[in-house]
Amino acid sequence: MQDHDQYRLFLHLASTLSFTRTAADCHVSPATLSRTVQRLEATTGRRLLGAVSEVIF
Repeated sequence: MQDHDQYRLFLHLASTLSFTRTAADCHVSPATLSRTVQRLEATTGRRLLGAVSEVIF
């Protein structure tokens, strides 16, 4: 996968905040998207995404 494709996927993920939607919109599997984010994190040496848990009453 080209660098610009990785950035495109990440930017789409950042805008949708959804792995499922991003994977579907970009025609890749969620596993491919996850590996892409992991590669970008390794390249930058930074964690790019964090888990968020929320309780709704």
